[in-house]
Amino acid sequence: MNQNSNVYKRIKSNQLDNLELLKATNYNESFPLHSHDTFCVSLIENGTFKENETYAATGTIFISNPNEIHRNDLVFETGYSFKTLYISPDAMANFNARQPVLFEDKGIENPKLFQTLNQISESMLLHPLSISTEKTLSETLKTLVQQYAHQPKTEVKNQYLDQFALVKAFICENLNQKISLEDLSRIMDLDKFKFIRFFKKQLGMTPFNYITMLRIEQGKTFLQQGKTLIDAALDAGFYDQSHFTHYFNHYVGVTPNNFKLGCNILQDKAFF
Repeated sequence: MNQNSNVYKRIKSNQLDNLELLKATNYNESFPLHSHDTFCVSLIENGTFKENETYAATGTIFISNPNEIHRNDLVFETGYSFKTLYISPDAMANFNARQPVLFEDKGIENPKLFQTLNQISESMLLHPLSISTEKTLSETLKTLVQQYAHQPKTEVKNQYLDQFALVKAFICENLNQKISLEDLSRIMDLDKFKFIRFFKKQLGMTPFNYITMLRIEQGKTFLQQGKTLIDAALDAGFYDQSHFTHYFNHYVGVTPNNFKLGCNILQDKAFF
């Protein structure tokens, strides 16, 4: 499949703290291990969708929680079609008396909710977000939260998490620099092999995958700010624009250029 045919759009919303929307048609690639700082509400329009070890058929609403490590593997070579809404945790919490939200059941089979969310998503791809559409979307997401969400459980703190927090902070502060395993393992006073095992246990992915994912997110921010592709690539820590484009396609599902175009769509008139 030509990934250039996928569509990304960043949508301004007063009620929903802004949101992002991705539409992929007959997508026949896999997404590597990654996570998002948003909820991912995916609408499986055609084919079979797989996230980690869970499958979802056509007509399913599939939800990934924020910061949840997951990968999406291709099930059939014919691919699958989907739309994904990326919604902030704060916006979702507003539908739960401002309390955190967690979806334990990933696949939700509710034809009415699916149809409503799918129609709203298609409308947002084609038109500026109207006040009435924004209201309908908010009401639909509120129903989704009230019917299917749970309160997150309190986790027991691991004694090494303070040290590991320093590792993550070091990575974030040095994304545009070369980061070696030796640098990271030295922070926790571990040899690099023990460090890699500990890292994967904590985050579910290797240091390389994690750093690449963060660099992609940084690159997205730079593109939203209006930077050129080459500047976004270098400032995010990639060797060149080619490497940036390759990994961006792999993780996001659209080219950096199409992503940037989706960020530049003017929609302000819908609010006046």
